[in-house]
Amino acid sequence: MSSSRFLPRRLSLPKIFDILVAYLNVGADKEYVGVSEVASKSSVTLHNISRNNGFLKSWGFIEESEKEPGKYKLTKEAAEFAYAYRIDPEGNLTKQLLRNILSKDEIVTKFIERINREKLDRDSAILETPRVVGDLRADKVGLSAF
Repeated sequence: MSSSRFLPRRLSLPKIFDILVAYLNVGADKEYVGVSEVASKSSVTLHNISRNNGFLKSWGFIEESEKEPGKYKLTKEAAEFAYAYRIDPEGNLTKQLLRNILSKDEIVTKFIERINREKLDRDSAILETPRVVGDLRADKVGLSAF
């Protein structure tokens, strides 16, 4: 994973996951697709999908086509997660698949260890997250989602 990370922009966690399911629904598990195709299968607007592709790309949920910039495809792990989320959003397997994606990042795992060790409350962890991740432009809705 790259070292440059972004946090979600102005969307709740269910909306972020809706974007992933929309990518899955338009076949982005197999081929690169445009944002307008994804928007046609999502309750999230094209603008908000585009705005959050930086987050999805930086955390390894999607990859951008080198041949066709602006077209994206789900990573294998993200496609598996989106499929599980579409079937059972609250399921243990769904949660484990998400953990598997996020736990690839050493910064996240160390931050979670610190939260547990120092018993940081939710508000303190939310305030600390942009600094730890390196995205000081984060907004409250996106932080809460993350």
